[in-house]
Amino acid sequence: MNILMEIAEKTKERVEKQKLEVSEDEIKALAKEAMKKQEKKEVFYHALRGEGIQCICEVKKASPSKGIIAEEFPYVEIAKDYETGGASAISVLTEPFYFFGSNEYLKEIRKNVSLPILRKDFTVDDYQIYEAKVLGADACLLIVSLMSEECLKHRLELAHSLNLSAFSVDVQNSRRLRKSVPPEVVFVSESGISNVEQVKALKQQGVDAVLVGEMLMRAKDRVEAVKNLKAAGR
Repeated sequence: MNILMEIAEKTKERVEKQKLEVSEDEIKALAKEAMKKQEKKEVFYHALRGEGIQCICEVKKASPSKGIIAEEFPYVEIAKDYETGGASAISVLTEPFYFFGSNEYLKEIRKNVSLPILRKDFTVDDYQIYEAKVLGADACLLIVSLMSEECLKHRLELAHSLNLSAFSVDVQNSRRLRKSVPPEVVFVSESGISNVEQVKALKQQGVDAVLVGEMLMRAKDRVEAVKNLKAAGR
């Protein structure tokens, strides 16, 4: 079993346990209430439609391939730094076993920043999409090979640079995939971005936004690092 399928199986177990605590009907009702309170719609989509390359900055403690990225993990402070630096949106890892994420991280970050938030997890059940809204997310990551037909009804194209079966990275996937995606679709290059030169190259290839995690998590000055990415994408 490759790592993606291993995580997916573990996630299915996690979701089934969550359903025992909050039923599917209950989570749907809570999501509808959350939608009623939301003043603006599609804020994540519109945040990625500005001039130049937009930056989705990731709050990420660990990964299966890199291990612990941030021993100290003041996740709210990190999110605030991203907002100060000019991020367009924030990605929050909530997968707990392989990425050491948590739903609580997203909930607390939602209370403290005004930017759109992407919930980054392994979505294997429609339940998680309703849950994402309840947690305060404006969007959630969808990995096509894990999706039900219902989950695939979305408007955002994520050009994932990871080979998820092995968690290897190839940023050139974005260049290859951009050609096959209509220009009116928001195109995000995700994973493997480690310097501003890559951002400049992706801009030339017609990429609309980048999702950057490890580079920012390891930066000594996160605010300045985000500003540099933004400048490279102009």
